[in-house]
Amino acid sequence: MTDQLDPEEQQLLERAKHGDREAQDDLFRRHMDCVHAWVRLKRSPLAASRESAMDVVQSVFREAIVDLPKFEWNGGRSFRNWLLTYAENKMRNRERFHRAERRHPDRERDAQLSHVYASVATPLRTTDAREQVEEFERAFFRLADPEREIILLARIEELSHAQIAERLGVTEANSRKMLSRAMVRLASFMGA
Repeated sequence: MTDQLDPEEQQLLERAKHGDREAQDDLFRRHMDCVHAWVRLKRSPLAASRESAMDVVQSVFREAIVDLPKFEWNGGRSFRNWLLTYAENKMRNRERFHRAERRHPDRERDAQLSHVYASVATPLRTTDAREQVEEFERAFFRLADPEREIILLARIEELSHAQIAERLGVTEANSRKMLSRAMVRLASFMGA
């Protein structure tokens, strides 16, 4: 039964090869669960943390549809196996992509954080994103709780002094003074 010819699928494949969108969608529906389960079970924890299995599956089907004229029907599960080969190649390439030093999740996150932190307290003394993040966070966590809160409200949440005053139950003038003092202390902790 596993290697029997499926005439209905063979017809779908022929129609799909000639651009029949309905046939392509039907093939996708027929094989999506199998390819999805296979991808979920085969991908690495790193890949799983970076993109959904369904994103990989959809990408596999998009590429397979483009290359469908190259597919040769050999009966049975040959089309499914062809899709799984695409999935395996896609996952191998994505794994390389995610493992590349320039794409490492910590580096990407650090670059994003250093950009945000630089908008809070410039200039940061180092040029390496990870060092900038560490320098900023060390200094930030040396501040008292109210100082951290005012910086978060003003520079990260980007609230106006009127909004901060309302939230903290102080005047706008007090909000400005609190922020100014907190920024001076942050700068001193960062050695700026």
